[in-house]
Amino acid sequence: MREGFLQLVEDITVNDKEITISPRKLLGYFYFEKRTKWNIARVTQFLEENRLETIPDFNNIWFDAQIILKHKKKAKSKKEIDPIQRIKLLTAANKELVTVNRDSKLKEAITLMMLHNYSQLPVMNSPKQL
Repeated sequence: MREGFLQLVEDITVNDKEITISPRKLLGYFYFEKRTKWNIARVTQFLEENRLETIPDFNNIWFDAQIILKHKKKAKSKKEIDPIQRIKLLTAANKELVTVNRDSKLKEAITLMMLHNYSQLPVMNSPKQL
């Protein structure tokens, strides 16, 4: 576990602070880079042992979204674990849609596809019409 994290946990429990971080940063405190089954279990165990929780659950939100790490005694409702992996966890679901309009040059479409590593792009007649 990273050096400053235990001090941060102590500050949360003693002073009733709430810290806003991302799931990526939380896992980084444990030297983890991915949400594997084992990594999630280890972080969850640590949070339970220290009476901490994340709102929303760090496992059910996009990796770079903001979560609140706080002491459990301040919790107002019981948190449910979502057993289904959601689309909102994907990086692509949290990005702006890349499109071209029907009057765009082929060169522009190819450039956008190469920049974003896409094999295809939606062609739009208007902002809401494919």
